[in-house]
Amino acid sequence: MTPSRLMPLMGLLALVCSVLPVNGQDAKPTSELDMTTWSIVALDPETGDVGISMASCVPSTFGDAVGALVPGRGVVATQAAWNLENRNRAYDALRQGLGAQEIIDLVVAEDSSTVRRQYGAVTLDDGAVEIAGFTGEGTSDWAGIRSEAGMAVSAQGNTLVGEDVVGDALNAFVRDDATGRNTLADRLMRALEAGSKAGGDIRCNRDGITSTAATAMILVARAGDGPYAAPDIGVTDQGTEAAPWLAISHHAPIEGPNPILEVRRRFDAWRNAQAELVPRARFEDLSADVQAFVSVSAPHVLVRDVRLIDGTGAPARDGMSVEIVDGRIVRVGPTEDVGVVAGAEVVEGEGHTLMPGLVMLHEHLFYPSGMARYNTNEHSFPPLYLAGGVTTMRTGGSVDTYTDLRVRQHIEEGRIPGPHMDVTGPYLEGANGFVRAMPQLTTPEQARAHVDFWMDQGVTSFKAYNLIDRVTLRAAIEAAHARGAKVTGHLCSITYREAADLGIDNLEHGFFAATDWVSGKEPDVCPRGASASYLSLDLSSPAFTDVVDHLVEKGVAITSTLTVVERRAPGREPPPQGAREAMLPQFEDRVMAGLERAERAGSQGGALLATYMAMEKAFYDAGGRLVVGTDPTGAGDVVPGYANQRALQLLVEMGLTVEQAVEVATRNGAVYLGRDSEIGTVEEGKRADLVLLRGDPTTDVGAFRNTVLVFKDGVGFDSARLFDSVKGWVGVR
Repeated sequence: MTPSRLMPLMGLLALVCSVLPVNGQDAKPTSELDMTTWSIVALDPETGDVGISMASCVPSTFGDAVGALVPGRGVVATQAAWNLENRNRAYDALRQGLGAQEIIDLVVAEDSSTVRRQYGAVTLDDGAVEIAGFTGEGTSDWAGIRSEAGMAVSAQGNTLVGEDVVGDALNAFVRDDATGRNTLADRLMRALEAGSKAGGDIRCNRDGITSTAATAMILVARAGDGPYAAPDIGVTDQGTEAAPWLAISHHAPIEGPNPILEVRRRFDAWRNAQAELVPRARFEDLSADVQAFVSVSAPHVLVRDVRLIDGTGAPARDGMSVEIVDGRIVRVGPTEDVGVVAGAEVVEGEGHTLMPGLVMLHEHLFYPSGMARYNTNEHSFPPLYLAGGVTTMRTGGSVDTYTDLRVRQHIEEGRIPGPHMDVTGPYLEGANGFVRAMPQLTTPEQARAHVDFWMDQGVTSFKAYNLIDRVTLRAAIEAAHARGAKVTGHLCSITYREAADLGIDNLEHGFFAATDWVSGKEPDVCPRGASASYLSLDLSSPAFTDVVDHLVEKGVAITSTLTVVERRAPGREPPPQGAREAMLPQFEDRVMAGLERAERAGSQGGALLATYMAMEKAFYDAGGRLVVGTDPTGAGDVVPGYANQRALQLLVEMGLTVEQAVEVATRNGAVYLGRDSEIGTVEEGKRADLVLLRGDPTTDVGAFRNTVLVFKDGVGFDSARLFDSVKGWVGVR
């Protein structure tokens, strides 16, 4: 369900809330249950998909049976003193083709206890949507109905903390998400969470209990599923052949944890496995400005006779061909086996190497302009990243988050060229951070509020910074994890071992931000002397290996960012000419002068760079999840696109094979983001995010700089054209 189809056509939503006492810990399937609930029922008029999500303070049972779903016809919620006979009457009437009001009238007329009931129905007949609802006089406050005639949306509820449970859930359903996650299922999940955040069921939000619910579920049925209604309360068909397309239900004790958190976790895992739910921009969906950068626009493409590095770490294979249909890889095989493919546009790949699109995890849309000031480069950076082969990126921290979110939105809408983006919120920083734009979070309450606010705005991850303390970071991590987001960190006041114990997911800059080995380090204080501690550290000693083993055991990923530190060492190659031409001339002069001063300084940079590389290689060899990014900050010499290509060369210099380096820069990042079922390797069924290079990087790593085409969602972008489009922009645009 796309926003353009949903907004004018949806004409539906019933939010329904009902009543339930919180006794009966050993509740069993029953024909009637006194149940308090808020539920969202909705359908997509174009596809006929129907769905319901609901939560309640009834413990120890499932809520699947609240809903009756008939794809193409409608959906009904029956609740508040839930009754099996009434649900079945509604289900039968829905299957017989009755409209929403007829269904409600029928069920109410046949029921002797209507004063205690509540219903919500949405039906579809020949493209016309009808909504009806009923709330008995015996239901408890908060109770009421809210609707929006222009959207044909109705919200009802009772026995809630307040009307915001209904209102916020309704708004969350209607609101478009900037990430493009706007299917019926996405909207139902968001609405369920919003109702919970507003307080949910009053019985689960008083007397010291703040769980908001004790049972929660989401169901979505599609046209091929057939009609569906669970056999009874307390019985769930999730995971069985009887279940519809999406069926997740979970319950927990009244005191918590909130079951909606587990429903969200399982929903995200389910969604990541649904290939058709991943947004994909077809060529015809792109703006004219973006189409101007496209060289391969056909929906059916054969990239023929390439050297293939598939991102799995396996050895490169010669003479391979890859077939793409509608943005998906449908065939990977030897060229002689694939043969001639009728109807496909052929991209001749002889003398070229094909690899997955890069998945880079420490990128930014800002650039250093001097005096601890960072300019957002919203116009130049997205096309530069795409030109360099990056098809998916995470911003490793944000100082202009609203702009980052809007850039992501415009990329997904096809208005500007750029990679898919995982946007981090503003930094999780303590007091007196060196950048004035950073927040100052000094209490757990502030951290939780920060995370919740920015999750509501659409960010999908967070990054902790130098001066945050352990108590505040723990609260931030817990809040982020509760919302399905991950947390990474560039830390100083907190050691790597401490961060792992707090539950952090990722640590940035290899080990050059680690303060684990600084003599006399005080808790929650950022010390001096980290660099000296690395040079005196024996990497074969338990002092180092125990930290590495602890990170591996805790599943903490490490992000390599060698591009931002390599020129602290003497004798390193300067930025390529293209990167220099991308800069505003005044910035180029400043950057190159700074590099010359660093070269003359004769510091310990060479020894430090060698140590950084050895530490990352040791982590990789120990089985750690190594990912990579560029961090286009530092002295300004790290320019997106060009730096991403350089990052692969540095991984090889560190000691990885070319195939391993590609895996770190593709599959490993996809695994970390939870998108490895979609991207990260060249395999059949995955998105056609690919990079075509001239030459063979297994014999000459310079070939990583020879990007010819970058396929994103099967659309082939001209790398040189993208690079040329932003010359002289970096630093100000």
